[in-house]
Amino acid sequence: MELDALTATDGTAHSADLCIVGAGPAGLTLAHALADAGLHIIVLESGADGDAATRELNVGWNIGDPMADLRESRARSVGGTSVLWDTVRGGVAGAKYVPLDAIDFTKRDELPWSGWPITRASLDPWYQRAQSLLGLGRFDASDVTWSDRQHPLLPFRPDGLTSTAYQWGPADTFRRRIPDALRASTSVMLIRNATVTELVGGDGASITEVRWAAFSGVRGTVRATRFVLAAGAIENARLLLASRIPRANPDGWLGRGLMEHPIDRSLRLVSRHPALSPRPGFYAPFGTGRRAHVIGRIGCSDGLLRADRLWNASLRLFPIRERRLVRTAKRLVSLVGGAPVTGYRVLLDLEQAPHRENRVVLADQRDALGVPRVVLHWRWGAEDEANRQRVLAAVVREFSVSGAGQMAVVLGLPVDPDVHHHAGTTRMHDDPQAGVVNPDLRIHGLENLFVIGASVFPTAGVANPTLTIVALGLRLADYLRQA
Repeated sequence: MELDALTATDGTAHSADLCIVGAGPAGLTLAHALADAGLHIIVLESGADGDAATRELNVGWNIGDPMADLRESRARSVGGTSVLWDTVRGGVAGAKYVPLDAIDFTKRDELPWSGWPITRASLDPWYQRAQSLLGLGRFDASDVTWSDRQHPLLPFRPDGLTSTAYQWGPADTFRRRIPDALRASTSVMLIRNATVTELVGGDGASITEVRWAAFSGVRGTVRATRFVLAAGAIENARLLLASRIPRANPDGWLGRGLMEHPIDRSLRLVSRHPALSPRPGFYAPFGTGRRAHVIGRIGCSDGLLRADRLWNASLRLFPIRERRLVRTAKRLVSLVGGAPVTGYRVLLDLEQAPHRENRVVLADQRDALGVPRVVLHWRWGAEDEANRQRVLAAVVREFSVSGAGQMAVVLGLPVDPDVHHHAGTTRMHDDPQAGVVNPDLRIHGLENLFVIGASVFPTAGVANPTLTIVALGLRLADYLRQA
């Protein structure tokens, strides 16, 4: 069932077994997974069709290094940020999916505040279910059987770089398929244009209701047995900070550990290897034929990460468009017996550490519905940059020793932080002094308030976060079903 808060009566009060705040991939996954659990579920979504007024609720500022306007990197709409996805296949918008690596879940001395309270192996059953929900193929992203004789792999040494892949999936899963299923459900009520403005506690150990508002002036409440915040890394922290719930750890990690997936664009590759020249084959940014939904990439082995004390990283290759004269010269070289040469731009995806000083705080200014706006404190710090330089050196070395090609580094280029993968502001940890939610994603000290999304990531690796968000959403659904 779907309702529009703009047409509701002022003071509308609803009751539910479960209230989910946010109808992006996290909230939709959770509601969809619990639709047959015999629960009455209400999903509150701030937006509807991305209108200008709703977009202005995302206004915020950054103190530190330049970042994209928060109105551009977030979306208030059914489908959440999937409405912004722009990886296109056959005219269809979608996203790249890949799980986090096993090493991303481990404690590593070289990566500050690393270590998840769960393992990759323990999350694997939900990763497999997430693959199915998203209509993807094989589960293991390191399975190179996607390659064939027409798509040979680069000869990286065993403890060096690795050949791996993303899988592409359509945004329609979150824009239409799951929302349509929820609209047809008798157990789920999806309320659009209902922006949550406050979480209200009762005895201090639990939440009793959430308050919402619409631009029409209508305000309402939802009382529930349990609540889940699924509004994105910045908004989850913002609502918790604005609600001033003492047990939500406002003086500890709440809002801290803000991470992005910055991109380094300083590498250039020249290769004669048949896996890359004259065409990139497996590593092409756009697959073809039976590999149309597979996007080859280059990752780092556990051995390389540990030996060089690196944080995680991966590479994507993009052929440099050449002028006709250069192409003709390459063909002539091939005719007289020389191997063709192909040049590439390289996008190096980098992991960032969850520094405590990178955080979300509340501004003095409030938005049109009365909620304090946000100020981000985000910087690419000295530790981040030192790791970047180690990664660059390792990549140049590994390409050279493997015979895969020659890398050159263009000096002086800054990283690009605008990947729109905000993470880490309600981090997961066993210890309430080192995190905000426990391994079951319940906020430490509160009996009935849970958080889902990339905000719970203790560290973020370099994987696009949506597959892990969906897997954690399915895992939380199983917990709530049994609790």
